Amino acid sequence: MKRYSKYLVSGVVFFAILSLVSYFLKLNWNIQILLFVTIVYIVFSFISDVFIAKKFAKNPAADVENLSEEESEKLKNLIDKGVLFLHVPKKPIAEQWDKEFDALVSEEAKENKKNYSDQFKWHLFSFDLLPALTGNEAKAAFDKEEKHELYLFFEYAEQTYIIGNANLLNAKDIDELFEKSDLESSDFYFFDPLNSWTYVIPHEEELGPYFYKAK
Repeated sequence: MKRYSKYLVSGVVFFAILSLVSYFLKLNWNIQILLFVTIVYIVFSFISDVFIAKKFAKNPAADVENLSEEESEKLKNLIDKGVLFLHVPKKPIAEQWDKEFDALVSEEAKENKKNYSDQFKWHLFSFDLLPALTGNEAKAAFDKEEKHELYLFFEYAEQTYIIGNANLLNAKDIDELFEKSDLESSDFYFFDPLNSWTYVIPHEEELGPYFYKAK
């Protein structure tokens, strides 16, 4: 139920805004029209999220051939294990992450947190603005979570992937991948938009990893 509550909440907010717009613009929309438009909005939002989370090529394994030699070398152990990687654009994925997690923290809360900066997304967790699990607890939560397709993006590097057969992926695999990463791709953000959780490994080795699931 928690998985779908965000659609109900966004629907209520959308209905309220739509009602105000109708009133101030004197559109004279009745309750049936307002409800219909709101339902269409909720359904469209849900379908969009499903499409984003399930956007995989008909033959995702074929995309392995499109990875660079460097990428293939870094991901070799996971590819051999059966994990699939498909390139996707970074911007919509990073924006969706912000929508799911950064939007939960008010600007006032950020301003009141001493020394906080938004230089890194994971500062939400390191500054305790969101109550994430850390360390071995975070790893255990990641391993326990049911996984199908995940997104992986980095703070600065442009490479972004949708990961298929993600159930084959565990925290130990990610630790090994992290050890091979360069500075630009050393902040890992794993993201499940359908179930609203994220697993984050910051470049600061004494911090994290973090696991957070939106309620």
